[in-house]
Amino acid sequence: MRIAIVSVTKQGSVLAEKIASFKNWQDDELICYAKTGRGLIKHETYDNLGLLLEKIWPKCQLLIFIMATGIVVRSISKFLQHKSLDPAVLCLDEKGKFVISLLSGHLGGANMFAKMLSNKLAGSQAVITTATDVNKLVAPDVIARDFNFKIASFVSLRYINAELADGEDITYYLAAHLEEYRPAIINYNLEVKLFEQLPIELLDKKIVIITDQILPEQWYNRDNILVMIPQHHVIGIGCRRDISGERILTAIRAVCQEQNIDLNSVKSLASAWVKSDEVGLLQTGKILNLPIDFYEQQELMYAIAKYNLRESAYVKKTLGIGNVCEAAALCTVKKGRIKVCKTAMNQITIAVVQENFTW
Repeated sequence: MRIAIVSVTKQGSVLAEKIASFKNWQDDELICYAKTGRGLIKHETYDNLGLLLEKIWPKCQLLIFIMATGIVVRSISKFLQHKSLDPAVLCLDEKGKFVISLLSGHLGGANMFAKMLSNKLAGSQAVITTATDVNKLVAPDVIARDFNFKIASFVSLRYINAELADGEDITYYLAAHLEEYRPAIINYNLEVKLFEQLPIELLDKKIVIITDQILPEQWYNRDNILVMIPQHHVIGIGCRRDISGERILTAIRAVCQEQNIDLNSVKSLASAWVKSDEVGLLQTGKILNLPIDFYEQQELMYAIAKYNLRESAYVKKTLGIGNVCEAAALCTVKKGRIKVCKTAMNQITIAVVQENFTW
């Protein structure tokens, strides 16, 4: 995670340094920015807050401002896009008395970070205004953040959160083949029921559905039904040189449709090192808005041996390894299993790996 702490006064820069010293960030990339002439020597400096934000806003997942809230609100307003995209933003006074969760309280984790900092700073208080948190309820977008679920409709999310804050009971329906998630979700004190097939009577209920499969159209675009999709699939791709992005995309969609896999459950694509400049493959990643990981020959060889993957003699003669799509997808996950074995289609091979859930 990339974190920026931005201060505007000398006392604020001292607080920034204190916050930066907390062990909570030891695995993160953190930079302190101080107004020119008003910070510690070790801090990077800036003259214009707007210009600084143009540089750091797209790169950071958490921004901590130590200055007046009004300055922050006016400064970040032009950068705001959507709650699914905006970083978490905290605002503190220079004495650290109040830690305000200003933006992306749930999905970005601002509420969680505000509570953490208030516990670390003596005499500090977290200021959290989201209705579900005020009422000590767990919002679905908190579950989505903690379990890496994709939210199908933010209109439904707003409706469900409002109903939850008004005291309505919301039941979670979890696809039976994802039962491994159930104990962890129940741990949030939520009611979770397993389903093989959703009863039609639920269409009028206020519910949350968790599945990585394609649901009938009637379950979507309803305010009272929130669908969340676990993003735990990786698609491995092998292809001949100069295959178009359109053909690769068609193959991916065909495999997902045939195997009843919601394309929203895919978190990344993977292939071999020799495909890192393959225009069609790069276009596919851009269209799907998915990262692509490219693996070297040695990494693929290791995966082939570890998982005892079948190899193609033709591919092995060409690349020195005989399996690209399955091996590349397996390289992407710490622990996982092949959900869809290598499928050949129009000079393209596709495999789907599901990452194991760990809690």
